[in-house]
Amino acid sequence: MAIADSDLAPIVASNNKLLKALIGLLAIKDRHLLEDLRTVFAMADRDGAAGSAEARIWERLRLDLDIITDMVHGGEDDHDARPRRTGGSGH
Repeated sequence: MAIADSDLAPIVASNNKLLKALIGLLAIKDRHLLEDLRTVFAMADRDGAAGSAEARIWERLRLDLDIITDMVHGGEDDHDARPRRTGGSGH
């Protein structure tokens, strides 16, 4: 079953959001994950000989990692200041 071009953009956008959320959740559990991802991607982009389209992809990837880092680490201050609720009636 082929996917129409008009359906492709929302699929890519939703996959992008899901992957960012997943990486963010994993990064909360593993504080070194984002730095490890940066290292892996830096090694893959080491020679930079792939051309301008590839360079834009790597730049976007670095930007996305920065966004995820801000999301994960930006919430830590709020999390530390606010006690976690346990139990209760769920209201």
